[in-house]
Amino acid sequence: MDGVVTLLDPIHTQKTLVLWQELKNHCSVPEIKNHLEPHFTWHVAEGYVGEKLIPALQEICQQTKPFCVRSSGIGVFPGQKPVIHISLMKDRKLLDFHEELWCTINEFAHTPSPLYAPENWVPHITIFFEEIYNQVPPDWNGQAASQCAIKYLLNQQIDWEIQVENFAYGCMDNDEMRLSTYRFGSQA
Repeated sequence: MDGVVTLLDPIHTQKTLVLWQELKNHCSVPEIKNHLEPHFTWHVAEGYVGEKLIPALQEICQQTKPFCVRSSGIGVFPGQKPVIHISLMKDRKLLDFHEELWCTINEFAHTPSPLYAPENWVPHITIFFEEIYNQVPPDWNGQAASQCAIKYLLNQQIDWEIQVENFAYGCMDNDEMRLSTYRFGSQA
């Protein structure tokens, strides 16, 4: 799957990397995949028409000034492989921006994920999810690890104000994620 994300600003990238390392130390979770950077996701699809998507992202970036989003605590998407995340507050400005972005880039998407459609979108920063780890050991106990992660994270101060200043287009290339980043307010 490919997607359009926002990479976190340097301060919150570092805070997320610290959380990932602390979960590795405290909850014995495996190493995070080396291509994964702390982010939140705007849109996901099986693929995009790149020659149309890139100019559209560049144009949106030219017209967008950096803005802030706030975290709103720890959340969990339940299931066989739960996703533990830092939730982001969905204020009107963020929702309007997401809807406009969705409408613009969705026409260039092949099989877009309905989870990121405006009516379903839950903006978040993934902290724990089996799919983000390099190699899960054969004796992995995902339930115990996720319970440990939740307990640990609930005791952390995660009241963040994150500067949103970019889009990154991520696409898989030979089992590696390739990112192209576009900064807000830039000409290209």
